[in-house]
Amino acid sequence: MIDEIPIRTRYQAVRPVLDERGRRLHVAAEAVTAGHGGVAAASRATKVARSTIRRGIKDLKEPGELTGKVRRKGAGRPAVTAKDPTLLGDLRRLLEPAVPAQAGIGDPMRPLRPASKSHKALATALCGMGHKVSASSIPKLLRQL
Repeated sequence: MIDEIPIRTRYQAVRPVLDERGRRLHVAAEAVTAGHGGVAAASRATKVARSTIRRGIKDLKEPGELTGKVRRKGAGRPAVTAKDPTLLGDLRRLLEPAVPAQAGIGDPMRPLRPASKSHKALATALCGMGHKVSASSIPKLLRQL
């Protein structure tokens, strides 16, 4: 019988500082060192799925497959501008009246664009134009402009 308490103790000690790949590899190493029945014992001790541990064991056997990225390419939510290519143009048109024609604060050569409207007001105006956008995504869009 494999003692699960040391496995659980070591895992809980390092878990906060590991990313998902590090957790997978740590639990897989625990399972391998435990020997026969190690996958089941490590799964019970750490509450990590057996399939995840098996994937970690595979990664330990073939370390060349590990790249610098934790997630696969293309993972995550697509950018708002990728789904709605006209969004930046409409946002630019909403901001144009707020940019004075004089050189200085509204100088087009300046990297930052002044916006006198709140993020919520800009999001509401863009939604009125038929875009699906929230106020929390406005700062990213402003940086892209």
